[in-house]
Amino acid sequence: MISPFEAMQAAINIIHSSQHPTNKIAATIFHEKEGWSYSSTNQWPEEIAIKIGQNTKIGNSSGTVHAETSCLFTACFQHHHAIYESSLCISDPFCPNCAKNIAEAGVKTIYIDHKGFTKDFSLRRGDHFENMSMRIAEKAGINVYEINRKEERIVPICIAARDYHPANEMPVSIQPVTETFPLSAHNDHILEISPKFDDMKFTCCYAMDTKQAIYFLAAPAHPAIGFQSHQDIYEIAHPQGKYTFIQEPSNRLIMTAVKNGFQILNSEIYCSEVPTSRELVNIVGANIKHVIIEEIDAARDKFAHIALQVLTEKKILRVS
Repeated sequence: MISPFEAMQAAINIIHSSQHPTNKIAATIFHEKEGWSYSSTNQWPEEIAIKIGQNTKIGNSSGTVHAETSCLFTACFQHHHAIYESSLCISDPFCPNCAKNIAEAGVKTIYIDHKGFTKDFSLRRGDHFENMSMRIAEKAGINVYEINRKEERIVPICIAARDYHPANEMPVSIQPVTETFPLSAHNDHILEISPKFDDMKFTCCYAMDTKQAIYFLAAPAHPAIGFQSHQDIYEIAHPQGKYTFIQEPSNRLIMTAVKNGFQILNSEIYCSEVPTSRELVNIVGANIKHVIIEEIDAARDKFAHIALQVLTEKKILRVS
């Protein structure tokens, strides 16, 4: 057994090891009953840190993988744990991008250190936390608490109803694969799945579970878990600064692997168009080496192409 207080302390113990010069953030993903936990800070993937450096943007994204996302990667891709219905302790309030990832990964509970709410960085991005991060958590049915380790006090911020089940209009497709031929993400499975996405951009890959069963995963871009196109159209259609309520397909795909404890085969994914800058950083953080792109000229914005060029020129990603 591991308590939220112990998990939060584990995050705080490593926060100063964060490579970030000003905004040091740490998180711990843990399973209270199973007793496992993994902590991480916000950090640059090793290849980005070495080959590009910490002071260069990747397109319009920083080169860091956020602490919340990083510890999810550690638990799944290094230690083969499924994240579904686990809990997360964070030293600071979480950003909307991390909120979408946390929701997609099936995390059930978030604890935020009480000191995080008083930090300058948190105060400056408070609107995004209140108006977007918490809205995403609420829609996903995630319980959010403020935790005070010294006083051993937990204060609810957002509690989901026990019978609440978040909407998921277009779940990530997970299909068992029985073929024995060499698997590559660019084959007939794409021809079968693409008509179902009605011209939406999507990402797919092959993945293997802990019992070595193989699956074909396919994820279209879609509003965050719990949002419904016909009910939440105003929010979905109105970004706030650099944040939107849309979960990009590569992030959906990777977080589905995280949720289920899958390993992405061949370190390879297929994308119908160039991923966004933030997606590309997370792709590198998830140890994906090869990206097959169908429409190389298509992208959400010009920064995606800039980011892709930087990563390919430095031989961090291989593109075909």
